[in-house]
Amino acid sequence: MANKSQKLQGGNMKVGDPISTVALAQVDECTFAGPAATAAAPNPKKTISASTFTTHPALVSSMLVEYTALVAAIVRTCAAGTVVSVKSTAATGRLAEGVLEYLDSSALGLTVDPEFGDLKDFVSTAYTGILGAALSYLRMLRDGYSWKAHYEEIASPTGSATAEPEPDFVFAKLGDLAVVESKGTGADLPKALAAAKNGYLKQIVSVAARPLNGSIFPSRGYAFGTALNAASSGAAHVQMACVFGEFLPGAGAASGVAGPPVAPGAQRSLGGLQLVRKANYAELYRQLGLNANNVGTVLSSAPSDITLHQSPNRIPLVVDGEPWTATIALPVGIIRSIERGYYPEALPDAAQNRGPTVVPGTKERNLIFVNFPDHSRVLLRKETPRASYVVRSVELE
Repeated sequence: MANKSQKLQGGNMKVGDPISTVALAQVDECTFAGPAATAAAPNPKKTISASTFTTHPALVSSMLVEYTALVAAIVRTCAAGTVVSVKSTAATGRLAEGVLEYLDSSALGLTVDPEFGDLKDFVSTAYTGILGAALSYLRMLRDGYSWKAHYEEIASPTGSATAEPEPDFVFAKLGDLAVVESKGTGADLPKALAAAKNGYLKQIVSVAARPLNGSIFPSRGYAFGTALNAASSGAAHVQMACVFGEFLPGAGAASGVAGPPVAPGAQRSLGGLQLVRKANYAELYRQLGLNANNVGTVLSSAPSDITLHQSPNRIPLVVDGEPWTATIALPVGIIRSIERGYYPEALPDAAQNRGPTVVPGTKERNLIFVNFPDHSRVLLRKETPRASYVVRSVELE
């Protein structure tokens, strides 16, 4: 972890603050999404009042949140658009600094400045969405999911001429594919729970029977609601609500979706894991500006496999009035393996940590590595006036 001499600050929350906590303060399982279909209404609109939710107090828990890991999680999840790209990552990543202006960290939890409530709706909505997605990502990593993809990039086409509600992500670990929707709200926990329930009914239930890549179905779904408690005058900490549900294997066939049902053993094994891994790295390639035309040159020109190939765009942050940047990177050795058709296992330290590890640079002390289980890195670097925003060769440490 970075020490206090590395005072990276995007706002109030900064490196050197106490490692904070975010409570998963409410966990509900959706056991029935209603109302039930009838001949007169074969596709009724699902509502909270017509559905059944079971609360699971034993699943309530907290996760540790460290500043640089949170910044890196924002960078890894904030890319907006139907297709993630270098440009969308850079543009939406710049929202990180604004979000962090309103956060403070303590050992008791993250708190939000009450002035957050003074923001215009279109600004606060963007900020809560960015923070909610990052915290949901960290939560799924904590639960052992090492790989993620944006849902729309791996879901089979519906054939519908109109856009249909979809979740944000698909997460994978061996034996489990989870579709995930993230909701952020500046309000309190009850409203965050209501947002999670609505998100589950609208964007999770609707895709339970929709195949991924034509033949693979998700095994469960999650909807998270992040409560910033921004209107609270006291020290109300950021909390999360979760709604989840289990899906029957091969549910698609029972719902009239083309294709045979998938047996539990096949669905919850390497096929689904490989699908999400492939999409995970396809997205990283686009964020890194890699494609079929230049990947060969990148591999042949890299000094070694431990060299990190970095995105050409860097997301600016402020460090005591001086420029720092955050950028996504991937080891050349991992890229070489992917080009040979082999996807790596999860990065051992990060997988064991169930989340990103934060490692201060030793060869370059103004550099901080945030290492994710999928081997991606987010590099936080102090930029000097002579070399600001210039991509320089970096090796793993």
